[in-house]
Amino acid sequence: MTFRHSIHWAMAASLALCATGAQAAEQSCMTRAQLADLVVVATPAALGTMRQQCGTAFAPDSPLKDATGPLTVKYEAAAKEAWPRAKDALIVASAGRASADERKRIGDAMTPAVVGTFMAPLVAKALTPAVCADADRVATLLAPLPPANFGALVATLVELGEKRRKGGNSPLHLCGV
Repeated sequence: MTFRHSIHWAMAASLALCATGAQAAEQSCMTRAQLADLVVVATPAALGTMRQQCGTAFAPDSPLKDATGPLTVKYEAAAKEAWPRAKDALIVASAGRASADERKRIGDAMTPAVVGTFMAPLVAKALTPAVCADADRVATLLAPLPPANFGALVATLVELGEKRRKGGNSPLHLCGV
């Protein structure tokens, strides 16, 4: 197992939201906090996709097993709170590719469910039976953390990846990197 595989399911959510950024000639930047909010908003859909793909691979006491359990409830509440900031981040992410009118329409059309729809196929693609067990272990370790900490952790990992890539075609651009 590599480090990349153990966090792949978490990063898929954040990368799915800005996948078209690589084609942008001019790219606006997003703050680490904005990306963290996007991750928090995308996490409930990621948890649902993980349950669909991996339900039988989870340990009996896995926090991922129960669709109405404490982990799901915690992330759904946090996603509602983070949504206004995450929506602003989506508008910022589209700034290099869209006019002001288009950005307003994007903002008006976006909902947490739409964010989940973008992200779910990427999470599903990343989940193989071997990765399901890894995702279960990672989720069990992260479950006690507040959702904001999980979002910040993923944003930090994305930032570190951008720093390593330096000047490459990143699917998203964090400010100051």
